[in-house]
Amino acid sequence: MKSSEPRVELLYFDGCPNHHAAEVLIREVFLEEGLKPQVVRVPVETPDAALQERFLGSPTIRINGKDIDPEGDDGQYALRCRVYRYNNRLSGVPDKEMVRNALRRSIHTEEQ
Repeated sequence: MKSSEPRVELLYFDGCPNHHAAEVLIREVFLEEGLKPQVVRVPVETPDAALQERFLGSPTIRINGKDIDPEGDDGQYALRCRVYRYNNRLSGVPDKEMVRNALRRSIHTEEQ
C-alpha cells in the first residue's frame, strides 16, 4: 500500500438527514482498517452543481474519486436523497461492508 491515506469525498445537500451518519460510518470503517480518512465534505447546492459533480444523491461517497457502489450510477444526477440497497433492504446510508469493499478496491488499485 502507498503511504498516503485514501481520499474520501462525501457529497451531500443540507436537506439530507443521512450525511452525518454516513460520515460516522466512513470513520468507523477506516479506523477498523487501521487508516485515518481524509474526508472532504462537498456540498451540492444547485441542480447545475448536481450535474457537474455527477451527484447521485445525498450522501454520495467516493474513495479516490470512485463511487463506493460500482453499479450505483443510474445517470440521474439531482438534488435528492440517495438510497443504498444491500441484503434486500434499502437504506439512506450504505452498508459498512460496501464502504469496506470500496476502500479495499481503492487500496488494491493503488498497489498496481
